[in-house]
Amino acid sequence: MNKFTKKSKILLLALAVVAFGSVTAFAQHYGCYEYVPPTKWDFQKAIHASTYKTWNDLKLVITGRYNQTQENFKEAAKDIANKVRQNPEKYFKTPYALTHAEKSNLPMAQQVAKEIQAQQIRMAYKEAFLQRYNLLQDKISANNNIFYGYALAGQADLVNDISEDTMKDLEALFSGTDSSNTPNFAFYKTDNTVVIQLNKEVWVLVKANVRQILIVKR
Repeated sequence: MNKFTKKSKILLLALAVVAFGSVTAFAQHYGCYEYVPPTKWDFQKAIHASTYKTWNDLKLVITGRYNQTQENFKEAAKDIANKVRQNPEKYFKTPYALTHAEKSNLPMAQQVAKEIQAQQIRMAYKEAFLQRYNLLQDKISANNNIFYGYALAGQADLVNDISEDTMKDLEALFSGTDSSNTPNFAFYKTDNTVVIQLNKEVWVLVKANVRQILIVKR
């Protein structure tokens, strides 16, 4: 579902409310065959409902600001993602050695060698971090149905805190659009945040008011 479809649905909802006083969704009928489109899991419905506030979006449609508002979220997400790529430690937990310089009484030559080694470690870590970050953010950016205009903005150490199995769970979560292509995840909602209990290792916080996603190590 893209932003234009969402806009159309908002207009249809407004017309239905005015004309009939209620909104009802019907399956499409083709002769004797009834097509029932795949439905979203409850956690996806919660994200969608938190992201798109019907009456607020209707006001944006009426004032002609809906499309531009959605595009602004999309551009803001790109900006945040670029900032994360440039400075991961500002948004995500990183190993202690990468963010704290160790004082040493070693001879200068050994201190220089130690600093060169530390730089190599930082470069290797950043490369591993970006590989995982880009994979997840690309899936989020491509999922206009659930995560339109969202950015992955923290918090767990993607290299050391996230196992391969958890990465697969995250990929499934961020790429899924409905119950046909996504596993079901337990969740609860608080204010504008949908907390998804991904597995025993990790929870995912979907902050709809700012369209940011946080990965939290349990």
